[in-house]
Amino acid sequence: MKGNEKMRTTLVQLLQKGTITLPVALFTEYKRLGLRETEVLLLTQLLIFQEKEKIAAPTFQELSSRMNLTIQEIADMVAKLSKDGWVGIGSKGEKGYDLSLIYERLIASIEEEEEDYTQIQIDSDEQYQSIFHLMEQEFGRPLSPNECEHIIKWLDEDFYPEELIVTALREAIYCEKVSVRYMDRILMEWERHQIRTAEQAVHFSKRFRQAEAPVQTKRPASDFTFYNWLEG
Repeated sequence: MKGNEKMRTTLVQLLQKGTITLPVALFTEYKRLGLRETEVLLLTQLLIFQEKEKIAAPTFQELSSRMNLTIQEIADMVAKLSKDGWVGIGSKGEKGYDLSLIYERLIASIEEEEEDYTQIQIDSDEQYQSIFHLMEQEFGRPLSPNECEHIIKWLDEDFYPEELIVTALREAIYCEKVSVRYMDRILMEWERHQIRTAEQAVHFSKRFRQAEAPVQTKRPASDFTFYNWLEG
């Protein structure tokens, strides 16, 4: 019983030390931000010293005693974090570490990520509009919602390059079967043969027509110059 009471007392004392609030992004984004696990742990220890223990400038020895690192390793890591803009040393005329830089770096990272996402969306929208416009010109009519969804799927899910989609359109025009469904068959056939560029598609179709030429009577080979439609 006495042993259980002692353990209970120890647990109570540990819990009485309280908790601190840590930015979740520091743990979920540290790899993308170029931090190592030990650097994240060191930043956490600095936050604990300042926010919970009210020690603005813990010594390297104090930090080392809580981590599996030597005093020299702690010193080198603090210097690196300072150089990389994660902590300030004696900044703002105050003694101790300026840990507000942690939050500034995290906020800047989130803003950069949002800007990158916005730019990707803009680029994607422009890409969609370019292909939609070209296909509507060739189809001679507006695209249906289903056709638009199919084209978006080519780009966002199948990851077909724009040039390959345009080449499939030219191929469908030559075959006089101008439809999204027929283009889809062309793209699937090219994918089956690991064709990912317009140049590869041109050579593949050229070889296919040459192989089929002896049995074709409706369209003589002299009526078709393969590279013209791609350049036009």
